[in-house]
Amino acid sequence: MTQSSPRNRPDKLDNPADKSGRYSSGAIFCILALLLIFIANHSANYACANSYQNIPCIIHIDTTFSIDGSLTLEQVVEKAKEKGVKVVIPTDDALTEAEYGIFPFRKIIKKKIEEVSVLKIGSEKYLNEIKILNEKNKDMLIIPGIETTAFYRWTGNPFKENLTMQNWHKHFLIVGLSEPAQYRELPISGNESNSGKFDASKLWGGIILILGIYLLSYWKKAWIIIFIGIGSIIYNFPFKSLPFDNYKDYGELPYQNLINYVNKNNGLIFYAHPEAINWSNPVQIGPVSVRTKPCTNSLLQTYDYTGFAYFREGYRDAGKPGGLWDEVLGEFCAGKRNRPVWAIGELDYINDKESGEIDTVQNILLLKDFTETSVIDCLKTGRFYVLYKTKPDNFPAIIKKLVLESENSTAQMGEILKCKSTPKLTLCITTGDSKSHKININIIRNGEIVKSDKILTPAEYTYMDKTSEGEGIQGQKSYYRIELISDSGAKIVTNPIFWGSGLPQ
Repeated sequence: MTQSSPRNRPDKLDNPADKSGRYSSGAIFCILALLLIFIANHSANYACANSYQNIPCIIHIDTTFSIDGSLTLEQVVEKAKEKGVKVVIPTDDALTEAEYGIFPFRKIIKKKIEEVSVLKIGSEKYLNEIKILNEKNKDMLIIPGIETTAFYRWTGNPFKENLTMQNWHKHFLIVGLSEPAQYRELPISGNESNSGKFDASKLWGGIILILGIYLLSYWKKAWIIIFIGIGSIIYNFPFKSLPFDNYKDYGELPYQNLINYVNKNNGLIFYAHPEAINWSNPVQIGPVSVRTKPCTNSLLQTYDYTGFAYFREGYRDAGKPGGLWDEVLGEFCAGKRNRPVWAIGELDYINDKESGEIDTVQNILLLKDFTETSVIDCLKTGRFYVLYKTKPDNFPAIIKKLVLESENSTAQMGEILKCKSTPKLTLCITTGDSKSHKININIIRNGEIVKSDKILTPAEYTYMDKTSEGEGIQGQKSYYRIELISDSGAKIVTNPIFWGSGLPQ
């Protein structure tokens, strides 16, 4: 009888129960591992939870209400919708009008040029078209805005062939004016008939006219005086004036005057392209040169404006760490300003060919309610960050949460955290393609980079200042803001979060 080989012996056969047991143990191990990963991810998501929605908003778009615009308001809205943009703020030219007169008869011997603009077409028509678009696009918000200069001035002399228009391109973006009259009464050069104040000194022609009529019965040539009187009345009509004429240098006063007007009417006002250099040298246009130097210093010399355009022409000098923006924020912390200043992103959009795609620069608003009032409040209080996609196919970095925390309270962008010791800064970030990417981060405190780091998304990143003794900075009036650059080149800048004991409210 042949002996069974060990392989075939019944006592060495695989026991189905044993095999099943091994598989059960492995399955349980895998399930536990997956559960731990789920819990970890769930905990991270919970830690990064935010009660606000991130809503993309674009600002500074020219339509056919502007001299350079090539698309209608409706076409702009359709393009924005295709890109997933939810809030569109067109800022068409308020008034495109220039006038030069020869002294001393500036209102008689003069040259005037006027192009298409909101005021020329009509502010009622502009606001009505936006209202209709809002009714057609219930999933979007279209909020009216305008672009304007407050003032330009003339230097040189046409007879010496050096006549130059200064500061024609020193522009503001104004958002949130809802009534036609608020546009018609803008205190800007060229709008004296609507916004100027009654000036009794301009009635002197009437006195001359009365005198001429009185003398006519005594002196046959009194008609000359009557003619002068009538001419003076025509010259000064409608007997209104702005506090600034276009032949003198008033410094920042005309611009501060416009800022004050917008604030009085509950609007928002931002400096547009403060670092633009394309007009810094005189550009000859016919017999006239046009020149506008970068206006970054105006950020320090004017007050109570809402903010300035950081991207794409405001980040090199004004927006850099320790730049003019940080100086202005430092003045707020020191109690020298009533309000802080926010960074926005502007498109300066005409069409895709000339300006790039319509979602290149976005303001990511933190909203609880999707209403125009909420958007205006968000822009007014700095509860947003700015995204710049340097290439059309850049994946966007997404800030899910950015807060400053103390033991008893929390603050986010635009807010003030009252605390006596150093709080903890928490940043939760991911990317639009849901993949892992490297992000360079700069944490800026009071204008100084206090931490540069590299993180891998998705991530929850925390930071806390420490002194050599390991204690927080006690009672210091401070702020944090953050710069982020993704490995695709996309950039983000956040608005500041303030903290300390004794910050102005």
